[in-house]
Amino acid sequence: MPYEIRQKAKMPLWNLALEVHTGRFYLFVFGDYYILFIPLAGQAILIILVSGEVLWWKHYKRSKRRKTGWHATEKNCQEVSKEKIQPKKEEPN
Repeated sequence: MPYEIRQKAKMPLWNLALEVHTGRFYLFVFGDYYILFIPLAGQAILIILVSGEVLWWKHYKRSKRRKTGWHATEKNCQEVSKEKIQPKKEEPN
């Protein structure tokens, strides 16, 4: 680190990184509740990661079905369109 920066800095970068990592850096923002910042941030990140994985998995399964073509065949499309236009008639008992 350059000599000028070391002389002007009030706190070494190592100590600053430690303060940010432990959450004490956020004391002036959150007051006495700074101790909750790191666990809550960790839980928020975990929720984001899990929900992203779930959304990706749903999209992956849907795109995998489309690639196999089981639902997009011409015969299936015709059967579905016929059912929508002409519902099946039930036989009286």
